[in-house]
Amino acid sequence: MSGERGVKNSRRIAFSAVCLLLIAIGGVISQRLPAPAADGHDRRCELPADTGRPLDLTHREDRAHLRDDAATAESWAIAYADVSPARRESTAAYAQATNDCMTTLFAQVGRVHTVAPDVVREYSRRRNPWFDAMVFLALGTMYVMAAYTMAGRIARRFPVDEWVAGTFATLALSLAAAFVAVSIGHMLSIGAEILRVGNGHLSHRADRLPWRQHRLFLFAAGVGLFWLLALLRYRDESRGERAWRHARRGADHHRDT
Repeated sequence: MSGERGVKNSRRIAFSAVCLLLIAIGGVISQRLPAPAADGHDRRCELPADTGRPLDLTHREDRAHLRDDAATAESWAIAYADVSPARRESTAAYAQATNDCMTTLFAQVGRVHTVAPDVVREYSRRRNPWFDAMVFLALGTMYVMAAYTMAGRIARRFPVDEWVAGTFATLALSLAAAFVAVSIGHMLSIGAEILRVGNGHLSHRADRLPWRQHRLFLFAAGVGLFWLLALLRYRDESRGERAWRHARRGADHHRDT
């Protein structure tokens, strides 16, 4: 009976995790920006025509609109500089071409929305909190699913009466799992950002990724979360074992009578 309950609980947790993962992936995809032309010959230092209207930056919706337009301008400027002759000349020429195109596109966004170009440039550096939250939710869900499975194997392999071996196994596996998760998460967060901006060359934008900026914290959180999941799995295993022993004693007593 306890085994059936454990299977049902595991299935329920797996179903919830898959639902969370699908929601997070959908949230990431929904935040995609207009991508620059795939063919380098079609790239221009110019944005598509946008509906001109002044933005009131005291409103959250208008701030989000300007942030996305500014990020699109930055992405298109980098994409344009990537195929410009300046890239073959020198690093300095490439940097100058990128900055010149950014200046042009920021000014274009500013004219459309009646915002100063310097404000547009500042907004290009702002992160999309909803997108970042969905990335963390997706990566965190995948880590929890993996850590929950590994912690369950430790709990089954080393019962409570073998707590010393179980502690060392949990310590070693939590450190390894957190390290691998941070490394893989870093690569996946870069992939998600590439999907968002539609340009495989992130350039300096990669340094703004929250996953890169908080890797030490994420590692510590991964270790702590693994230990929490291990405690939960040991609790479940202990309850299952007590239920099994109780059922065993009841069956023995029934036979004796």
